[in-house]
Order: sequence, then C-alpha cells, then structure tokens
Amino acid sequence: MAECHLADVELDPGRRVAYRLDDPGRYRFSLAADGVGGTVDVDRSAFDCNDSTTAAVVRPDGVASELRSTTLGCSW
Repeated sequence: MAECHLADVELDPGRRVAYRLDDPGRYRFSLAADGVGGTVDVDRSAFDCNDSTTAAVVRPDGVASELRSTTLGCSW
C-alpha cells in the first residue's frame, strides 16, 4: 500500500472529522486519542456504484470501525 500523508487533525473529545474519498483505491487512516490508537483500512472493494461509508471511533480499548455499503442498483 502506497503511503500518502493527507493531514494531521487534532480534535476535542466528542468532535468529528470527515474525509471524502472519490478515487477507488486502498486507504489507511491512523487514529489516536488519550494514548490509545490504531488504524482503519478502506479497501478498494468499498468503492462501488453507490455511496459507502466507513465510520471509525477511538475507544478506551482501541479503534473500532464499520463499513456500510449497498450494491442495490449496481449492474455487475
């Protein structure tokens, strides 16, 4: 996976940040808060003919993520 450093974003607790990824590819996000951190990978398969969303949160025991996507209406 090629690395591309997009930005460092520092947030107050409870705040959110959003990135829009338009180019299909593989992405990795590093997240950390209060000394706890981890990574979230977004694979090329997350890009389809519809929108998809990957949400991530830093919890006391590490990073949790969830991918939501639908292929409804895609003509594969």
